[in-house]
Amino acid sequence: MIDMTRRKFLVTLGVLGGSAAITSLAAHADDAPPATAPVVYWANVGMAKDFPVGEVTRTVYPKEFGGAVAYVRRDSEKIVSGVSAKCTHRGCTVNYVASDKGFRCPCHGATYSAAGERLSGPARGPLPQLQAKIDDKGIVWLQSLIPPTS
Repeated sequence: MIDMTRRKFLVTLGVLGGSAAITSLAAHADDAPPATAPVVYWANVGMAKDFPVGEVTRTVYPKEFGGAVAYVRRDSEKIVSGVSAKCTHRGCTVNYVASDKGFRCPCHGATYSAAGERLSGPARGPLPQLQAKIDDKGIVWLQSLIPPTS
């Protein structure tokens, strides 16, 4: 007969149960449904001529997208990118400072590069990146993180 204390029995039972659960999860990992691509909402934020090449330009989403502030960086005639203006610390609206070639939060002093990477301050991470594109009519479209209301 095996001499086993109650404590040793419970620990052994827990280890065996945990192992069985992990093995079961691993066996069914491929059964999970495929991840769905996130829905992207596109907002018309203006004409390409209003976003000079080589500059970062402040823009405001249309009313139906909540009117939030964002920034568009235009790298060439057809290449644009965007970042949210919402600071990752407390949600204040950051300002682009051309002389610093980056963003600064007026609330608590967080700083970000022109691409939105966190440089300093209490911010928790980079500014959210937004997809952007220029269509064949010269309209700049910016990804919205929220769906339109109408």
